[in-house]
Amino acid sequence: MKKYMPNIYLAGSFYGFRDKIIDELPYFHFIDPRKNRQNSISSLIEDDMKGSIKASVFLACFPKGKTRGTATYSEIGASKANGNYVIIADENKEKDPLLERFADMNHQDIDDAIEFLRFNNYYDLKSKTKKIPKEKNMDKAENIFFAGDFSLLTGLQDLNKKIIKYEDLNELGDFKDVDLTLTYFPKKGEWNRKQIFFMGVSYALNKPIILLDEKEIPYPPLYGLARRVFRNKYPLIDYLTRLKSQKIDDETKIMYDLFKKYNNMI
Repeated sequence: MKKYMPNIYLAGSFYGFRDKIIDELPYFHFIDPRKNRQNSISSLIEDDMKGSIKASVFLACFPKGKTRGTATYSEIGASKANGNYVIIADENKEKDPLLERFADMNHQDIDDAIEFLRFNNYYDLKSKTKKIPKEKNMDKAENIFFAGDFSLLTGLQDLNKKIIKYEDLNELGDFKDVDLTLTYFPKKGEWNRKQIFFMGVSYALNKPIILLDEKEIPYPPLYGLARRVFRNKYPLIDYLTRLKSQKIDDETKIMYDLFKKYNNMI
């Protein structure tokens, strides 16, 4: 009986590992993001995220001594939200607890992942996460998910909304109750990859992402995922306070008012 060969998305930074995998597994069907459109952030994000969601198997590789791909975390999140089987090959000594928690299979190096793919029958591989159903009513703005450091973003506590934190999620399926996702990247420190993971989850489920970015040099892929981007917390808190409905007429009116009020602070 011929073994079932799924589409496999090859995620990670561009360090050359993809050619090795493709050469050693010539009979597999790979989605290679190096072939995606590179002419603009919008087209790149669309192609990358579509491939992550479409592929029934997702393989993310983090070569030894290299920084884990930042945008890769959003692709992992999108794939998990769709119920795909996620394999992580992380050659770094210190592991990421987020990946350890949500990946279906963790390997210590890329060669182990190749052997796993070569010898496993995909009918037997079941993801730990079922596909998360999309909420039919996408207009609500009551439940805000925030995976960042809650103590850093003062003002959230005063909002007349429910703030759902990472610690509140017993399983990824609980994310179905989220109305929108808030991400915050302070001026100092690394990109919080946990938040980027949930940006991917939100993107796959069509839940709006509101981004507060205080870093001096923006990271464009994150902007391509977000519905609204703020550079200062005061307009952001004002926006969330006013946001009662995510219907386009209601949400856009709020933004027009904020443009007038804050001018170049947004």
